[in-house]
Amino acid sequence: MLFSRDGFRLRPRVFTESTRNLPDNEKVPSVSAGEHLPYFTDIPFVVELIEYQKLAKMRSTYVGKASGTEWKEVRLLKNGGLPRRIEEKMAAAGFTWQPSGVVKTANGGVVRVRARKMMLTEDGQPEDVMLHFDLGEGEQLVKRRDGKVMYGRPTPPTGFWQYLLNGSDTIHPSFLLHNTVTGRSSSR
Repeated sequence: MLFSRDGFRLRPRVFTESTRNLPDNEKVPSVSAGEHLPYFTDIPFVVELIEYQKLAKMRSTYVGKASGTEWKEVRLLKNGGLPRRIEEKMAAAGFTWQPSGVVKTANGGVVRVRARKMMLTEDGQPEDVMLHFDLGEGEQLVKRRDGKVMYGRPTPPTGFWQYLLNGSDTIHPSFLLHNTVTGRSSSR
């Protein structure tokens, strides 16, 4: 967008490290807020982009995310079956997936799961779920009404969320007055 004919048409001055020594037509412009974008601070959009990149970095590093569930679509095999690693997880939980979509228990009985509805949230959780299986250790498998199969696994908290354990809503820092090489104070 910054360097294309359809965008701002800026003339790049710094290129990515991996393409820097390639022929001109193969070089990729850097969008580094530290080394390249400051050349273009006369453009208000670039100033806002630099600020956004700084804030996004601070958010991902310090704020992070609470624990949750990461959902990915499972591509069914041509015969309607599941990939081996997912089948193994289901078998360990006592289920067997049949190409028809029917699920059998380890003792051969058919699983009768009440249809329940789960809406898709902004975090990417599956919606309109027809079947839901708890595979243990926080892992889940769902089949949506549209036929898509989704696999969910727990994600650990990051940033300050990792310090809010056991329902606590307080962080207790430790201040280190003489622990740095430069003599400044720091916190942990």
